Order: sequence, then C-alpha cells, then structure tokens
Amino acid sequence: SQLAKKEGYLVTMAPMESYLDPSSPMFDRALTHEYQEWKGVVDGFKYHGANTYAYLLAKYPTTRVPAPTHSLDGAVLPPAGYNEVPTFDLVSIQLYESYSHADFAIAVQGGDAAAYLVRLITALTTGWVVDFSWDPAAGMGTKLIKLSAQQVILGLANGWAGGADAGQPVKALLLPPPVLQKSFVAMRNAGVAPRGFMFWDIKEEGLVPPGGGEP
Repeated sequence: SQLAKKEGYLVTMAPMESYLDPSSPMFDRALTHEYQEWKGVVDGFKYHGANTYAYLLAKYPTTRVPAPTHSLDGAVLPPAGYNEVPTFDLVSIQLYESYSHADFAIAVQGGDAAAYLVRLITALTTGWVVDFSWDPAAGMGTKLIKLSAQQVILGLANGWAGGADAGQPVKALLLPPPVLQKSFVAMRNAGVAPRGFMFWDIKEEGLVPPGGGEP
C-alpha cells in the first residue's frame, strides 16, 4: 500500500464491519468470533473478525511522498521536499457483513438508522484504542485508531439483501434510499458526513429486494 501511495495511486481498504470495529478494543487475526448480542437470536455464527484491519492502520498510518511540483492549474511550485499523508485514502466499512452490529441495532432492535450511523462515524473519527497485545505476534501494544470522515465510505448492500427465512432475523442489513437520504442529512448536520457510500454488488444493481418495493 505504501509503495502504491508513493507512486501516486489512491489506496483503499474494504474491511468487514468486524474487521474495523470501534465498539471493541480487541484484536487478533482469527476470523472465528461470535458477536455477543446475537447469542440467543442466531447462535453459532462464528465468522466475525476482531479489528483485523486495524493493524494496517496502526502499522502504516502515513506514507512519505514527494511534495507536488505543480499546482492544479499547472503552475510550477517551489521545491518543498516531502509530505506525510494518510496511507489509506478511502476505508469502505462493509455494514452488510452477515449478522453485523448495524444489522442487530437497526433490523433486530428497530433502532433509528440515522442515529446509529451518526454514532458510528463519530466513533470512527473520534478514535478508539485497540489493544494489539491480545496477539503477541502483532508486536504492538495499545494504539489509537482514528479515521477522518473524508476517509470513510459506508459499505451497503443493494437488492440481494434484507431477506430472512421464516422466523429468522435479517442476515444482511438493507437500508433503502429514503433511509440513507435521512441518514446522510443527519450525519452532515452532526458534522460527521462520510465521503460517501458504496454498494455491493454491480450484478444485483436494480434488483427488487425481498418483500418487494423499489429497486
């Protein structure tokens, strides 16, 4: 990632919600964790991470790159050496992870999506401490992990998500466009508007979600 950044590329990462989780200080490399709030609702889903991608943000937070030689209008700039810039330009957090925190809070508990997303972005941009000593191989102690709102992309599902088997909760969260519009206004008003949204995936773009409604 740092080599790509030095070559002038935009660098992104796309962690599952559990791979970059501001609600938890835990870290390890296993992807076999079960969310506590889902116990008794959906038991035995042990496929979550524990801040797995936080290691990359802690280990490679910035990259030293040559300062620009020309302005946007083409004017030559005086030599300025090097700048330290964030290694990762965009961080797309995939809230459609199966049985995610967001899914539980919104689809199971019936919480307000706008309020939840404001809290989430606030937590990501305020920062949270991750204890990497849970995994001695990481070679780090505690680190503050923090993103800027302009780094954050909220990863959302399109029409394939939102369904559930009879008597079962929604497995992958689906947020309809009107809900997203309301949520973005709330985040903007709170001063934590993210860079934008991404949707998985192109193949299902325009698909009518389970239960009907608009694509």
